[in-house]
Amino acid sequence: MSQSFVSVTDKHARVFFDAPQLSDYYDSVATLRPLLQNTQWNDSVTGYYLFRYQQVPHREPRPPLLRLTFFVSSEQQADRAFELTNSIPLKIWRTALPVREHLLKGKSDATEYRFRRFLCLATQIGLEVMETALVDAQQLYRNFQSGPSYSWGAHRDEFVQFVQQHSLSFRELSKEQKAGFIADTEFNATWSHNFVGVIVGDLPQDRKIRRQ
Repeated sequence: MSQSFVSVTDKHARVFFDAPQLSDYYDSVATLRPLLQNTQWNDSVTGYYLFRYQQVPHREPRPPLLRLTFFVSSEQQADRAFELTNSIPLKIWRTALPVREHLLKGKSDATEYRFRRFLCLATQIGLEVMETALVDAQQLYRNFQSGPSYSWGAHRDEFVQFVQQHSLSFRELSKEQKAGFIADTEFNATWSHNFVGVIVGDLPQDRKIRRQ
């Protein structure tokens, strides 16, 4: 998978798709799957991640959206990625052209790199468990979401066993990489927010998210 090649120096671009209902979010993800599994797409990007972007109180009104963020190392890659994205049958709300800036403002390159890798891996794992065990995944992730400060707590072993069973990407990680990914899910609430959002899709907006 191209997810392994994302770099801290890569630019990131975004495409926002209309997904006003939760069912639309899952339908949109299903429609995106052929693109995300396409060899030409994976040759055009160095990584990508998904998130359901909802209305935030006191901000400019907009519909709930499925946001696809992808990383590229050249303008040619970006052009090709946008071309492929435009070919899928989803309504695009708007696009954001590639920029070379940190997703985590003011943080070190090492933290930014760790965050990018985490988002890409979380999305890949999320896509795999959604495909084979969505209902079980929703319940498990809600248990995590409802815990204190986004914590697996008593569900940690259950989560590890679940993704081990349903995600090839997780199974292919080394023991150290698996432990690192689990630790990253609890490293910061902002990271966890992105992770849970891939599966649950309808995160409440009244929970205070700590910025790392």
